[in-house]
Amino acid sequence: MTEGRKSSGEMPAYKWLLIYLSITPVYVFLTDWTPVGVVIFGGVLSILTLPVLTFIVFRLTNDRKRMGEYANGWITNTVLILTFISSSHLSWEDTLDLMQDIKKS
Repeated sequence: MTEGRKSSGEMPAYKWLLIYLSITPVYVFLTDWTPVGVVIFGGVLSILTLPVLTFIVFRLTNDRKRMGEYANGWITNTVLILTFISSSHLSWEDTLDLMQDIKKS
C-alpha cells in the first residue's frame, strides 16, 4: 500500500456498506412477502434505476478532466446514449402500464 492510502477494510464507509448489504435482506423474513414478489420488486427497481445509472456512467466516463486519455470515444458514447434512451423509454412505458393496472384493481 502507498503511504496515506487505506485498504477497503479500514474505511468506515466500506464497513457500513457491508452491514447494510448483509442486514437489509433479513426484513423479508419478517414480512409476508413471497420470494416471487421480492424478485418482481427487484426487477421493477432495477428497470427504474437503469436510466439514472447509465446517465451517471456516461457523465463520469466522458469527462476528460477525470479520465484523461481513457475518456469515452464516440462508439462508447453512442452505445451509452442509446442505452439511456431505450431504458428511459422502457421505464416510462412500464410505469404507464403499472399505473393502468393499479387503476383497474
